[in-house]
Amino acid sequence: MKARDFRPEQLASLFEGESTRQKDSDIGETLVKIASDYARMAGKFLFRAQWGYGAPEWYDHRLAILDPERHATDFWTASADNVIRVLPFGGRLLDLCSGDGFYDYWFYRHRADVVCVEKNEEAHRFAVEHWSHPKITHILDDVLTYWPTPDFDVVLIRGAIEHFDRKQQQQLFAKARMALKPGGYFCGDTPAKQEDGNKALESHEYEWADEAEMRRELAQVFSDIETWSLKSENRTTLFWRCRA
Repeated sequence: MKARDFRPEQLASLFEGESTRQKDSDIGETLVKIASDYARMAGKFLFRAQWGYGAPEWYDHRLAILDPERHATDFWTASADNVIRVLPFGGRLLDLCSGDGFYDYWFYRHRADVVCVEKNEEAHRFAVEHWSHPKITHILDDVLTYWPTPDFDVVLIRGAIEHFDRKQQQQLFAKARMALKPGGYFCGDTPAKQEDGNKALESHEYEWADEAEMRRELAQVFSDIETWSLKSENRTTLFWRCRA
């Protein structure tokens, strides 16, 4: 029986009788089809709840898992890779403006102990509920007033620096530099300003125009700077990695 021919009332019959390779494959494919259909439905309702009544201050990355055709993006893996390349096994990572905690749970905690700092109470509660782990510490605090210990291998602020004005951005760069061990890395990414000059979201305070502006801003605190950009269908993402 093919997954496309499945009817819910036939589910019980799939598990009857002796297992064979073909039967296991048929059951697996059928359950994938069921799971995919329900996942897309869940994604539709969650997206409408989160974005249909005004733009939220944080993003629920489960949407890309539930409905990848609609929500998955090509720059997500680049965001993870930007950090993983320099995050040592057994190290420490400070994630400023950690949002829903998705990246910390699915990528970074496999390599290091992670401290997440997020001031949005809703995002913080969500992260604690959905993405808690013994290697992850979730802190409800404002990154502008939070003072970290100076023992991190990587400090990260991804998809968030644009929510601060230029003066605040420099404060965060200095804080990241102070929190890093010698030779540690400050990593992050941000959407570039759109070609029409409009903000990607109204909640953004200051967006960098391009890679050159990003380097000029970072150079006020860091001297060892690596940057690159990735052009996607609907945005250009700017990436940086600065060594202390």
